[in-house]
Amino acid sequence: PGPTREDVESAWTYLRRLGQIVRADTNFARYLSSRCVGALGTMFVGFMTVAAVQRFDLPDEVGATYAAFLIGGQLVSNLILGPLADRAGHKLVLEIATLCSGGAVALTLLAPTPLLIYPAYVLQGAAAAAYMVAGTSITMEFSEPAVRPTYIGLAGTVQGLFSTVGPLLGGWLAGALGYGPLFSASLALLLLAWGLLRWWVVDPRHARISVCR
Repeated sequence: PGPTREDVESAWTYLRRLGQIVRADTNFARYLSSRCVGALGTMFVGFMTVAAVQRFDLPDEVGATYAAFLIGGQLVSNLILGPLADRAGHKLVLEIATLCSGGAVALTLLAPTPLLIYPAYVLQGAAAAAYMVAGTSITMEFSEPAVRPTYIGLAGTVQGLFSTVGPLLGGWLAGALGYGPLFSASLALLLLAWGLLRWWVVDPRHARISVCR
């Protein structure tokens, strides 16, 4: 249980308050920026299987095996990353997620043999688990209870927009330039997102929270 807002806001007042939150809470704004860059960086995920099938001339049914490795990596990582987030913080888990996605795209891009595509899916499964464990939880740590739903909604909306644009951009890159440039661009964006999250964002567990009511 926590405090609730007693006042009723108009839609325009609420939208203005969203902008005020981003301007006042610099650390949260930096966090959103890093996650948006990372969301664009994951535009490669939907093209991993088709790129591997075409590159190594694999049968189409290998996609089911890749999916099994993806789910397996997610299941195992959930068991590890949950306790890690409790003890070391959700920011660290998100950094791990970004690096796992970077490793997945690097393997898919550079693997000399199709066998190395399997660990790429394990890594991407681990990244998906990390995002699920820490994605919403860290947003709760940025805010006070009275405005927590607003923070969660703002973060989900902003990141969702970039997650929607990412696959569209990836499809355009794949069609116009091929899978190599698509995966290279994804890797560059993920490395940038990791750098922003690692050195630009302060772990909200240890930062002084600035909330605009």
